[in-house]
Amino acid sequence: MPECTWRLFRFSLPLAMPLPSGASVRQGWLVQLQGAGATGWGEVAPLPGFSRETPEAAFRALQVLLPRLTSVPEASTFAEWAETVASLLADAPASVRWGLELALASWQAARVEKRLDTWLASDPLPVISINALVPTNWQAHPECLATIRTAGYRTVKVKVSGHAPEEAARCVRQLRDMLGREMTLRVDANRAWTLREALAFAEAVADLEIAYIEEPLRDPEKLQEFVRRSPVPVALDETLAEQPGTPLHRWEGV
Repeated sequence: MPECTWRLFRFSLPLAMPLPSGASVRQGWLVQLQGAGATGWGEVAPLPGFSRETPEAAFRALQVLLPRLTSVPEASTFAEWAETVASLLADAPASVRWGLELALASWQAARVEKRLDTWLASDPLPVISINALVPTNWQAHPECLATIRTAGYRTVKVKVSGHAPEEAARCVRQLRDMLGREMTLRVDANRAWTLREALAFAEAVADLEIAYIEEPLRDPEKLQEFVRRSPVPVALDETLAEQPGTPLHRWEGV
């Protein structure tokens, strides 16, 4: 296994708008891995209000883990690499595991002179749209939509967890009218609703070409029924983080 060196670069970036948790600054570390003539990069940045670990806990974990990773496991395939890395980082907090896995994976790709996406998959998507985040009370900040357009975003996500389904549907309809049909629109309910409420919302926005509703249900056990009955696709976030051992086929169709 090639010898390697690690470096951490701390960053603190002010956010254009506060997160729902109230956080107005995003803090974290860029992780640099160097070895065998190749360099890999990762990012460790726990999200306030979402991540189970604080930035301080993530930093402590990095201080413990990095001295142990003085040599880098080599692998010819992604599957082989993933199995090895999983054992090395099994006890790491989620944000730390993500950052170190990304650094290790990008190092592997650089070592064989490939882009990361082409090393991870034989036929990667050419483009993945990154969405701008619109606040729940976007009507009070109409200038944010102009800023989003100027920045070149083609995808927008709006948080609706602070609204009842009927009010949320009106909010999303107004946003669709403002954005036009050329913009991709995503909705995040942050597990705010019952099955009945979520279905009422989905039916009310079925004609708006919504890309997906993220985490619509308070009770994840009813997600499969929602998927079966909803006219709008579903995406998961917190559910996957809370049930890391659940096989992905459990969420087939979501």
